[in-house]
Amino acid sequence: VTGLTAVTVVSGALVAGNDAGRAYNTWPKMGDDWIPPEVYGGNKSLVKKVAEDTATTQFNHRMLGQVTGVTALALVGLARPHLVTPQVRRGIAAVGVATTAQVILGITTLLNYVPISLAAAHQLGSVVVFTSGLYLVHSLRYVSPALVQQAARAVVKEAPKAA
Repeated sequence: VTGLTAVTVVSGALVAGNDAGRAYNTWPKMGDDWIPPEVYGGNKSLVKKVAEDTATTQFNHRMLGQVTGVTALALVGLARPHLVTPQVRRGIAAVGVATTAQVILGITTLLNYVPISLAAAHQLGSVVVFTSGLYLVHSLRYVSPALVQQAARAVVKEAPKAA
């Protein structure tokens, strides 16, 4: 989740730099299309398209944001609270809450035509999501090997039931 957040933050910087948030102020579709023709059309190089094209930068940021949000919620849903330390539980909760709030804030910012107050809050939110991800990664360093083995046994035990 932390790595996805970092990539999403970089794509958000491209959106901000291109003022791409001021175009396609609809959600979940971009205008009338799920994928606007500008994303896959045109004759710009791939690098120029990813870095400079309004539709492409916004589409990439939307997709990365949604994948980051779903991944964070999956992490919360799949976590086994009884098998991790309190620090890891707090980290997972922080990532889930921060990412959910960030996705909602991003959609709200877009639908309101990117007022500076919401845009700044959305940028600050990316720092909160990234920081909570770093906290989670850091807290995982202190999980004992015995706890990891116990978690692995629990997963193996549940696998046949799920199938």
